[in-house]
Amino acid sequence: MTETQKHAAAFRQIIKDKKQFLLLTHLDPDGDALGSACGLAYILKKMKKQVVIGLCESLPVRYEFLNRDESLRFLQHERINLSKYDAIIVLDASTPARLDKFENQIKSLGSEVCLVNIDHHGDNSRFGTLNIVDTDSASASQMIIELLGARALDVNSAWCLYAGIVHDTGSFRHGVNIKRAHEAAIHCLVFPVDSKQVYNRLFSLETEVALRLFSRALSRLNVAERGRIVYMYLVDEDYREFKAEPDAATGFVNRLVMLEGAEIVLFFNEAESNIIKVSLRSNIEFSVGDFASMFGGGGHVRAAGCRIEGIMEKVIERMVKALRLSLEIHDRRNEAKGQG
Repeated sequence: MTETQKHAAAFRQIIKDKKQFLLLTHLDPDGDALGSACGLAYILKKMKKQVVIGLCESLPVRYEFLNRDESLRFLQHERINLSKYDAIIVLDASTPARLDKFENQIKSLGSEVCLVNIDHHGDNSRFGTLNIVDTDSASASQMIIELLGARALDVNSAWCLYAGIVHDTGSFRHGVNIKRAHEAAIHCLVFPVDSKQVYNRLFSLETEVALRLFSRALSRLNVAERGRIVYMYLVDEDYREFKAEPDAATGFVNRLVMLEGAEIVLFFNEAESNIIKVSLRSNIEFSVGDFASMFGGGGHVRAAGCRIEGIMEKVIERMVKALRLSLEIHDRRNEAKGQG
């Protein structure tokens, strides 16, 4: 039996034996974080299990469509007592720190607690009692399908897991082992999943407010290192001016990736005063995930993020300076390889 098969068997046994499940994912959850959580929740509900999805904040409006029949139960951290659950499953989070308000509770759990860690990030710290980490998988949603098999799916879980795969692969344009991602997605498309609607809900600018926000961010477009580094930003006053929700700028960074000559793009987003969420994307073999980890964040080679407390101008100056130095090191290493 391979390690993958052992993990799948152990995970299925936990699901069989346990009755009450708590699902957690990372701060500022994205389409894969919530897609995998909601998809697994629907699978567990189908098996007559009790399941709660724990969040640090309320469910972002953009992802409300994942609660397909409005039967999923979401609770914020202050209403959750971890000791009430037979099993805790953490999805798409590489370290307890990525769980933000749940971090201390997770760290204080005893070894007797069933804590399953399902993730595809290379920097995962293996903090669970069962660690299922597959860096060759494009998304946590894909991992759920592969671990439990196509027979576990129904129409609701298929919608959610398909959305998670689409999100983390940028609609199958990037990520590791895209062939595997397609194979997992096919199992979802056996059901009446509207792929166009999923794409629109994940990536499209749907509202006038979002378009105005994007226009404001674009007006602050900046370049550095002869166009290799590109960034833009929004401040909290912009959100107040346009009466915008905190998740209204979701996906803005992906539009910068299309700029000719851009190698590393950043979007600095201050949806909350002096709390700046930084989204990073890479068009080259430079790991923005490793770079983001220098600031307490993480991610992948091509996509990553972090949160930094501070004044916007100072945060931008600090990160761009660090990025310049990191690119210099990256360039020197490439030159050395070419000469070797």
